[in-house]
Amino acid sequence: MKSYLRYLNRKFTLNEKVLLAIFASAFISVYAVILAAVFLPIYITVTKQWKYVLVPTLENLLLCVFWLLVMVVTAIYGDTKSILLAVCLAFGVVGVLFFSRAMTRQVFVPCLTLSCYLSVISFIVALFQWIMLKTTEHGVRFHSVFVNPNYYGTVIEIVVLFAIYCLLKEQRKERRLVFYIVIAVNIAGLILTQCRTAYIVIILTVPLLLAVVDKNFLYLYAALFVLFIGALVFFPDLLPRLQTIVTDYDRRRDLWVAAWNAFTTHPIFGQGCIAYSRLYSAYGGPSGVHAHNIFLELLLNFGVVGTALFVTVIGLNMSKIASIYKHRIAQRKFALSLSVLAAVIIHGMLDITFFWPQTAVLVIGVLFYSRNYEFEDVPIGDPSQVKIQ
Repeated sequence: MKSYLRYLNRKFTLNEKVLLAIFASAFISVYAVILAAVFLPIYITVTKQWKYVLVPTLENLLLCVFWLLVMVVTAIYGDTKSILLAVCLAFGVVGVLFFSRAMTRQVFVPCLTLSCYLSVISFIVALFQWIMLKTTEHGVRFHSVFVNPNYYGTVIEIVVLFAIYCLLKEQRKERRLVFYIVIAVNIAGLILTQCRTAYIVIILTVPLLLAVVDKNFLYLYAALFVLFIGALVFFPDLLPRLQTIVTDYDRRRDLWVAAWNAFTTHPIFGQGCIAYSRLYSAYGGPSGVHAHNIFLELLLNFGVVGTALFVTVIGLNMSKIASIYKHRIAQRKFALSLSVLAAVIIHGMLDITFFWPQTAVLVIGVLFYSRNYEFEDVPIGDPSQVKIQ
């Protein structure tokens, strides 16, 4: 154990080790992520890094304005639970600011590989649930350590993209085999979740990643996809819960109609965090925590102004990722970021899973790395770079 700790101390800076710990927390429980979020501002204060975290960029300014808007609107329209959630969102903002500053080129791939390895343990937990419990509060759908099968399905989407990225980057055959196993294990986990949307997301985002990185693997994917379609003819149960797809869509449609009608009453600034859970009965919608559509959720909660701020922050960061690609720097990272963003949008059309703390950690780690290329990797006097003996 001591030798391993010495290895970590030599290999990674203090900030990088904190990033690895946050990624690991996503595969422990949502409470571990919450604990990490509470710890992070304390860590930044103790290590005197606020001046490095609060870099005066347009994205940082807009992100802080977005949170202030959310806080004010929720305080006006929300209940106690909504206001508490808006306050907690401040920890998420700090996390985004820290990730965008601390995610270095050295730790980026280790964060992905750590996620891949820990996803195997998540599958073992889900398998244990299937063997021992037979059923959960979600029926025969299993969620591992992620509270809800749809959250687990979302994690699987992201980890599969991580594994493919690492696979394409890795040159050693034995290491490539490890990532093939990770992909296979997570596909098996997807069967246990029975998350239909995750199937669609993986089918659509994997070729996007391959098309940018390695077209040879794209041909292999196309062949596997044809085989999968052929297998569906003989084994239609490979796609889960087909018998309920019509009724589930009808419920989604009713949710969307109610959410849209609620949005139109306060279109400029919205009605605060988790507005749907407070308003669905007034607009004749089915009960639910959220609107099951990421765009309707943003509009209902934060209005046109808040949604524009949120989208602008993402857009500014993605434009920097695109510029990295144009300069032929870190092209694989661009492909991964594009694929993860596509996963967020595609899955977000039918469900809201990326605002959950465990899934958000994985997405933020990939979509907010580009600012590291704007300045020196190790600024002079940065106390986070000190290696503790």
